[in-house]
Amino acid sequence: MDFLQEVADRVNIYHGTGKLYLIGNNGKVVAATGQPQVRGRSLSDLISSGDYAVYLNTVKTGRERYQLTKDYLVAIVPIRFGHADNRWAAMILLPSKVIVAPANVLMWQLIGLSITMLMAGVGALWFVAGQIAHPIKQIAGVARVVAAGNLEQMVTIGPRYDELGMLANDFNHMTRSLRDLYGVLEKRVSELQLAEDVIRKANERLRDIANKVPGVVYQFFAKDNGEWGLYFVSERSDDIFGVKAEPLETYFTRFLECVAEEDKERFITSIKEAISCESSWDFEGKLITPTVKEEKYVRGASVSKRQKGEIVFNGILLDITERKRVEEVVRANEARFRAVLENSQVALYKRDYASNTYEYMSPVIKNITGYTSEELISMSVEEVNALINPDDVHTIQQALRTAVANGGGKIHFEYRFTHKNGQIRWVSDVGEMTLDSNGTPIYCLGSVQDITERKKSDDELEKYRNHLEELVKERTMELNVINQELEAFSYTVSHDLRAPLRHIDGFMEMLQNMTEGKLDEQCRRYMHNILDSTNKMGTLIDDLLAFSRLGRYGMNIRPVDMDDITHDVIKEFSQDVKGRHISWCIAQLPTVMGDQSLLHTVMVNLVSNAIKFTRHREQAEIEIGYRSEDAEIVIFVRDNGVGFDPNYMDNLFGVFQRLHSDEEFEGNGVGLANVRRIISRHGGRTWAEGNNDRGATIYFSLPKIQTRSVSIL
Repeated sequence: MDFLQEVADRVNIYHGTGKLYLIGNNGKVVAATGQPQVRGRSLSDLISSGDYAVYLNTVKTGRERYQLTKDYLVAIVPIRFGHADNRWAAMILLPSKVIVAPANVLMWQLIGLSITMLMAGVGALWFVAGQIAHPIKQIAGVARVVAAGNLEQMVTIGPRYDELGMLANDFNHMTRSLRDLYGVLEKRVSELQLAEDVIRKANERLRDIANKVPGVVYQFFAKDNGEWGLYFVSERSDDIFGVKAEPLETYFTRFLECVAEEDKERFITSIKEAISCESSWDFEGKLITPTVKEEKYVRGASVSKRQKGEIVFNGILLDITERKRVEEVVRANEARFRAVLENSQVALYKRDYASNTYEYMSPVIKNITGYTSEELISMSVEEVNALINPDDVHTIQQALRTAVANGGGKIHFEYRFTHKNGQIRWVSDVGEMTLDSNGTPIYCLGSVQDITERKKSDDELEKYRNHLEELVKERTMELNVINQELEAFSYTVSHDLRAPLRHIDGFMEMLQNMTEGKLDEQCRRYMHNILDSTNKMGTLIDDLLAFSRLGRYGMNIRPVDMDDITHDVIKEFSQDVKGRHISWCIAQLPTVMGDQSLLHTVMVNLVSNAIKFTRHREQAEIEIGYRSEDAEIVIFVRDNGVGFDPNYMDNLFGVFQRLHSDEEFEGNGVGLANVRRIISRHGGRTWAEGNNDRGATIYFSLPKIQTRSVSIL
């Protein structure tokens, strides 16, 4: 607005005695005649309050106003241009004393001329203001739009080559530059946001992993200014050691309080050394948990990394209490194992085939060879073999070659070894040979045991065995003689006992015929008892002879179908069971190895007993079955008969041992004895189960593989 001041300075109001003020719509002076220093000041600061009130009323009403005050004649002319709110005013102050001068007319003419000129200046001012204000307003408006973020808006004021045109072009250039820069910044911000999101998710994953690791993950820092601290501690710290991770500022102090007193100094020293050397940190010690006062062992380890002004240790704290306990158990077991090795009679060794030496020999080897383990390890295998009896070296080499050919594995040989004191000792060597992929021996782990005493015992046992064989031959010959004598005795018994029985039987028949009808009932009963007793005596003699012959009976071992034998035996008793109610339950019996005739005798005895001892049952039940076990087949005959007293079970299979009287059940006590004798010859077993009046079960077993018959004398 400097040109307005120039216009005001050129206006000479009544020889310089008057004052001209151009006032803007904000009440501040835009220009003043001869007073450039008051530009920008409020009009209220320059004139009296009365004159300022006249000015405000004129501006408000928009009409010209003239007023004579004590000091001045005040003329106020409103000036409007552009927008309706642009209310400027021209204020002329003439001294009152000048007004009352004789030249009032001339003065007013001048005043009129001045006002005319002023109006012309204001018009010019309005035109100039229009030419300047419009582009500036447009630039200001576009600036506000750009400031709001719309970088597409441009200033359009037409082709101008003055300063405003240059300003508009520079503003548009600046806007385009801002738009390009904003695009770059927007892309960069998007990339930074994406990177920040990736880093955030990565940190979340790392934190989640750290909190799930079976240990306490931490990040410890040591600044160059001597400050220590923690950047991170995982949440497992509370679960494992009873020390909460938060707050981090006090974690180190709280953790240090848990370290056992005997380990605290070592704990601090190890950290200081790691910081000083900028090396990894490793510590193992004992902790006492703060809550339950539980004793635990901790292992801490970390790696260091130097960065700006500090060293950062990334590491983990592990609870190794269980490992410590296991190690203690292992140490105790190792001590016990070492004690066993050192005090046992077996020496362990490891032979390395590549170096052709023994890598290890347990100390017990000295008790066996007289040489210490160090002495034997210092020898080559050839030097050790030189102490072995030459007659046994070939056997050992052959065993080793066989093991190699078979792909390694177990080797065992016995040989004579020359003790350091010169004695010959027998040694048992058992090992496990390991080969490589080419079939070449790598090493052998084995044990050596002194078997000298066993060898002596074997020699003595061999002598005794030979002597025993001679005794067996002698006893066999003696038994053969005894058998022959028994055979002769059996014949004699059979002949000599049967002759008197036949005589008694014959004379009794003759006596019955002679006295028929002459004797009373009692005499006839006596004669019947005599005949019955002679018959029983004959049967007893036959059974006794049969029992004695079983031990000498030659067996014909072959497959025998026990199912066929059982059904044949039942058919044999069909007449005896006629009229009885018997429920038979017979399983499909297997084929066994044995003598068919003898096994038939077994089933006859067992089935006849079952039929006999169920005689008093209205509904008899007899079951014949079997079960297969690992090495034998067990066959049984079960009935619901009178049973037996289990206290006398051992008497069941004895000769002439009966648990029931003749009045209850007939028999002579030889049947089950024959069963046991026959089954024993087959290599089997016999036994029974039962109770009084609850039935009985008789079992016998037969081997699945029948190798030879057993002679029972």
